[in-house]
Amino acid sequence: MKRTILLIVSILMMAATEKVYAYDFSAVAPSGQTLYYKINPNTWTEYNTVTLCPQVQFTYQSFSNYHPYTSGSPSGNLVIPDTVFYNGTYYTVKYIDECAFFKCSGLISVTIPASVISIRSNAFRQCYSLTSITIPNNVDTIGYNAFYNCSNLSSITLPESVTWLGGAAFEGCTSLTSITIPDGVTQIYSQTFSGCSSLTSISLGSNIIEIGFNAFYNCSALESITIPNSVTTIKQSAFYNCISLSTIDLGNGLTTIGYRAFYGCSALTSITIPRSVSTIANQAFHSCTSLSTVSFNADSCSFLPINGSDGVFYVCIGLGTVSFGNNVKTIDKNIFKNCLNISTVRVDWTDSVPYYDAEVGDTNNIFYGIPLSNATLIIPVGTIDLYTNTNTTPFNRPWSFFGNIQEDSSRFVSVYSCNNEMGTTTGTDTVTLGSAVVLTASPNYGYHFVKWSDDNTDNPRTLICVQDTVIVGVFEPNEYTLTCHNAIGGGTYPYMSQIEIFALPQMNMQFRGWSDNVNTNPRTIILISDTIVTAVFTPADTTYIHDTTTLHDSLYMNVYIHDTTYVNVPYAVHDTTYVTLTDTITNTLYVNVYVHDTTYITLTDTVTVTHYDTVTNTMYDTIDNFIYDTLSVIDTLWLTQYDTVWLHDTVFIHDTVYITGEGIDGVDALNTMVYSSRGQIVIEGANGNHVTLYDINGRVLAAKQDEYAPLRFQAPASGTYLIKIGNYPARKVVVIR
Repeated sequence: MKRTILLIVSILMMAATEKVYAYDFSAVAPSGQTLYYKINPNTWTEYNTVTLCPQVQFTYQSFSNYHPYTSGSPSGNLVIPDTVFYNGTYYTVKYIDECAFFKCSGLISVTIPASVISIRSNAFRQCYSLTSITIPNNVDTIGYNAFYNCSNLSSITLPESVTWLGGAAFEGCTSLTSITIPDGVTQIYSQTFSGCSSLTSISLGSNIIEIGFNAFYNCSALESITIPNSVTTIKQSAFYNCISLSTIDLGNGLTTIGYRAFYGCSALTSITIPRSVSTIANQAFHSCTSLSTVSFNADSCSFLPINGSDGVFYVCIGLGTVSFGNNVKTIDKNIFKNCLNISTVRVDWTDSVPYYDAEVGDTNNIFYGIPLSNATLIIPVGTIDLYTNTNTTPFNRPWSFFGNIQEDSSRFVSVYSCNNEMGTTTGTDTVTLGSAVVLTASPNYGYHFVKWSDDNTDNPRTLICVQDTVIVGVFEPNEYTLTCHNAIGGGTYPYMSQIEIFALPQMNMQFRGWSDNVNTNPRTIILISDTIVTAVFTPADTTYIHDTTTLHDSLYMNVYIHDTTYVNVPYAVHDTTYVTLTDTITNTLYVNVYVHDTTYITLTDTVTVTHYDTVTNTMYDTIDNFIYDTLSVIDTLWLTQYDTVWLHDTVFIHDTVYITGEGIDGVDALNTMVYSSRGQIVIEGANGNHVTLYDINGRVLAAKQDEYAPLRFQAPASGTYLIKIGNYPARKVVVIR
C-alpha cells in the first residue's frame, strides 16, 4: 500500500512540473524570431486561421511561476506575419492569444499585421523593454492586463476599430505620456490606466458611458481631463491622487460621482457640478487642498443627495467661494465639512430654500464646523425674507447664521451649441438683471442654423435677461445632391452622408473607371457638396488571359443576386471558375457581374430549375456536376452560343469560389501559380525569372527578382492587375479586399 501511495504521489509531482505545450506548429517570423501557433476550429468564421500563442499552455493555477517559453522567448524588434505556411496550407494569423508574450522582457518593438482582430488578456504583460507597438485597424479587442507593467512603453495609438479595453490593460505603463480612446469604446474598466505616472493628457471617446474604479488612479502627471457628455458615471477613486490635475470639465450627462472619485487632486482650483448630477458620494473631492471655488450653477444640479459623514469637500482648506443655482432642490449634510475658510456663499433661490433646521455646530449642518459669522451670504434681489424671517416655517437656520447678507442683481446667461461640430455660439455672460445680451450662432461649413432652444429663430438675437438663463443653438446639416450617370445610386442627402454607388456595364462592355479618376466599383462617396460622377465603359476585353486567380470566400457567406447576372465568356479566354465547399454567395440588387472565363460547376453539383424555367445548352458551354454543391435558379437559365449566362432572379451557390486558370499552350510548362491572398498578389514557382506587376492599364507598379521562394506584391486596392513573368505572356489576377 505504501509503495502504491508513493507511486501516485510521484506521478502527481511529475504532472505538476511537466510543461504542457499549447501550440500545433511553430514558424520563423520575418524578423527572425520563432513563434508558435494553434489552428483555430474550422468553422465558417475561422476557416484556415490560427492564433499566435505561447509555447507553454497557460493555467491560472500556476500564474505566479508561469513563463510562456521553455527557452528562446521572442526578443528584439518583432514583425508578426499575416500568414504562415504549414503542412501545405497558408493560415491567416487572426488572434494574439492570452499570455502569448507574457514576461518576454527582451521585446523592444512589435508590429502586428492587419489580419489580427484581437489582442487577448496578458498578451504583452510585463514586457518591460517594449518601447513601441503598432496595432492595426482591424483590432477590436484589447484584453485585461494586455500591456500591464510595460514600463518603457512611451506611446501607443489605438485604432478606431477598438471597441473594448479590458481592465488594467495599461496599468503600470509608467512611461506612457498620452492616449486617445477611440469612439467605439463605451467603458473604461477598473484600473485601465492606473499608475501611468507619466500620462499628461488623455482624450476620451465620445461614446464612453462609465469610467471605472481606479481607472486613472495615481496618474500623477495628468493635468486636465474633459469628460464627454456621454459619460453618466465616474466610479470610486477613478482619479484618486491625480495631484497635477488642475482642470476638469465634467460634461453635461454625468449623473453619479463616486466615492473618492477625485480624492487628493491637490492642484484643482475650481469645479462646476453639471445640472445632470443626481449623486455625489462621500469624500468625492476630499483633500483637494487648492480648491477655491465650487459652483452648483443655475444651469447645473437639479438634485443633490450626498452620502456619508465626512463631507464631499472634506479638508478642502482653500475653498473660499461656493455657489448654488436655483435648480438645486436638495442639499444633504456635511457637504463642506471642515472647509474652514469658506468666506462667500452665493445662492440663487427666489421661491423656496432647501430646509435644514440645524444649528451651525450641529453635525447635520451642511456647513458643519465652519464659522459662518465670518462669511458672506449673497442672495437674489428681493428675496431677503426667505433667509432672515424667523417667523417663516420651516425656519432654514443655516442661512441665518451668516455674518453678512448681500443682495445681488447679477444673473447668468449660458449659451451652448447642440453640436460643436455643426456650429458654435457666443453670448455666455454674467449680467445685471434686465440687461440685454446679444446671442450669436455661427454654423460650420455644411451646416445651417435652425433656431434657439426656446424656438426663437433670430440670429443674431438680443435677449433681455430677467432670470438665470440657459439657451441652446440648434444646427442641422445642409442637404446636397449626388448625381450618378450610368450607375445606381445618387439622390439628395445630408452633408457628410456616405453613399454607395454601382456602375452597371451592359452586355459586351466593361467598366473602366469614374469621371473623377476613381476606379473602385462599387464605391462610397462622402457627400460634402453637390457632386456629379459618370461611370465610363469600353467594349469588353477579349484578349488572351493566362492567369491563375483565386478568390477565397468564407464558409456560409451569403450572396443573393436579385436581378440579372451576365457571365460573359470571350472566345480566347482560358480561365476556369470552380465552385466548391458548401458556401452561399450573395450579391445585391441590380449588380451585373462579368466573368471572362468558362464556368465549370463540378463534382456532382445539383442544378435545380423551377416551374416554367428553361435551360438551353449550346456550343462551347459546359456544366459538370460535383458532390454536395447546389445551384438553384428560380427563373430562366440561358446558356447561349456566345457563352453568356443570364440569371433573371436568384442564385444560391453553396460553396467557396475559386477562380483559377490553365494558361495557354506552352505556359503551363512553367508550372507557376499566381493568386491573390489578403490583399496581396502571390507568385510561386517563377523559377528565377524577373516578375513585374502592372495595373489593368499597363502601368508598371512594382518589379521583383524571383529567388525561388514565394514572391508577394501588396495590391494598392481591389481590382484587376497583370503579372508578367520573364518573357512569358502576362497573366491577369483579381484582388478583392
